[in-house]
Amino acid sequence: MVPEVYVVIQSMEICFALPVEAIVGQYQVSIKPLVGCLENIRGISGCAILPNGDISWVIDPATLVLVDNMASGNDKVAAR
Repeated sequence: MVPEVYVVIQSMEICFALPVEAIVGQYQVSIKPLVGCLENIRGISGCAILPNGDISWVIDPATLVLVDNMASGNDKVAAR
């Protein structure tokens, strides 16, 4: 089954489409960097407090795709 919704993301020199189940909403949030023992988590660039008070991870999708491609030996994503 092919996903019906994709989010097109450009991060630095990389552009790709990320399949998603749905777009839930859009929020204006302040993104805070991770510090201490959390600051070197690969694929996570920070966190944000959502309007309802929940804390959400801010992912770095380009890093996640690159790590996945390196692990699988795949080269689908290339720099422009």
